[in-house]
Amino acid sequence: MVAYGRKVFDLGSWLGRVVDSRRAPRTSARLIAATVFYTGLLRIRSFNALEPRLSEKPFLRLLGVAPQSERLCSVDTVGRSLCRMDLLSVRAVSVAMLAKAERNKVFREGWHGALRYVAIDGWEPFCSRHRYCSECLERRVRVKARDGSTVVVVEYYHRYAVALLIDERFDLLLDFEPQLPKDLRPPTPKGKGKQTPRLVKASLDEGEQTAATRLIKRVKQTFG
Repeated sequence: MVAYGRKVFDLGSWLGRVVDSRRAPRTSARLIAATVFYTGLLRIRSFNALEPRLSEKPFLRLLGVAPQSERLCSVDTVGRSLCRMDLLSVRAVSVAMLAKAERNKVFREGWHGALRYVAIDGWEPFCSRHRYCSECLERRVRVKARDGSTVVVVEYYHRYAVALLIDERFDLLLDFEPQLPKDLRPPTPKGKGKQTPRLVKASLDEGEQTAATRLIKRVKQTFG
């Protein structure tokens, strides 16, 4: 299967187009992208489980660095690269793979000719009451304290609108769009008639529909 992906989809070349903003990295963004790709393909459940694989010869042969290297890097390096990875370069890889699969007739005919079903849904992959970043959404939840009382704590989370291609054999991710917190939302124009509209900052975090609207426009523009 790996050989097929390299030959037909030119997998190595496309992963080589993934870039990040690290300065003079010892492990290239291409190798980090390939590492994460095979982590998903082999269903390695976490970066903690990935750590020992980074020094195993079969995994290094998959990445194309054996026998020159006895170890690729640490999972901390993988994490730093992912934090600084250019998402547009990653999206370009996904779009190229889907376009190639379409040309190779991987997808069957839709419910009417070439038309196919795409479902839009919300997805919340993780949340935390301790760790957060500048793009986290916030909510307040009630939890029980050790003494049995109820307290209100802040919970940080990320949520996305996801576009899935629905097929008889598989559901395939096309694209996704994050819901933005209120301080990152673009200002909206206010004012009617002849009044000059003024830009007003949002007072609430985005909902699923706002992110889904952006997602639908991009999916239609990308895939037609």
